[in-house]
Amino acid sequence: FLKELEETITLSSTSQEIMERKPNTDVEFKYLQSISLINGGKCLLRQGVWSQSTTDCTVYIPISYFNASMMSLPTKSEENNRKFSGKSKWKVEFDSHSMKVIYFGQLIFYEELEYNISPQQCYWMLEDADNTCSVNDKEKPQVLVLHLHKCVSLEWFPGCEWWDRVFPSDEPIDTLTCSVHSDTNQLPQQAKERAEKEHHRFNNLSLVEQEQELNHLLQTKQAFIKSELATREAAELEDNAIAEVPERAEMLQSLRDEFPNIQFTAK
Repeated sequence: FLKELEETITLSSTSQEIMERKPNTDVEFKYLQSISLINGGKCLLRQGVWSQSTTDCTVYIPISYFNASMMSLPTKSEENNRKFSGKSKWKVEFDSHSMKVIYFGQLIFYEELEYNISPQQCYWMLEDADNTCSVNDKEKPQVLVLHLHKCVSLEWFPGCEWWDRVFPSDEPIDTLTCSVHSDTNQLPQQAKERAEKEHHRFNNLSLVEQEQELNHLLQTKQAFIKSELATREAAELEDNAIAEVPERAEMLQSLRDEFPNIQFTAK
């Protein structure tokens, strides 16, 4: 009886630890907002965010995203608790076209990737969402950070170095807006050669032609910024609506999957 009671207490404490990992929406939201989404967007029903270069992609997923899966895990024995401690409770495995998250030796997340990655060059880490948080480590809101190394596209075409999403169900971004800015070394060889040719062509134009071309680019950029602001405002409205009623995210995704030609919003 005493042994059963001891195991019950141990299992209860493990369940309590999992239950204590409640989502800290404000802290996580501020953390995700602080991340510079360079050439990226949102993922996993807008619960996570991502950014990319031409060779790598970084994904940020709040640990609270896994809460439901963590709480549904079978309770653990004291021996198993001693086996896992600190970061070793967590494990992320990468495959060429998928990834999985394991907690306490149990699978809590599996997802296919939209594009292929090089598993040997991928890695992950846990980050505190708020380093100034005064609560104990067990209650600190954390974020799972995934660093995915892209595989080179088998077919070359302009812009093939950019991803439009991370997971198949994510909302795609417009890869035409992706840019390496002034760092052409990020570009694959074909794109780098194309950029150098364009630079040479522009330098051979007369000053009047250069000014005309720059004015046209400025007008195009202003129109794009206006469109981007409108898109961002619509996304913020949707995020706020989803924050009020989280179930809306899943409902919206289901509707968009079933009726891809109809625009649905959370207003």
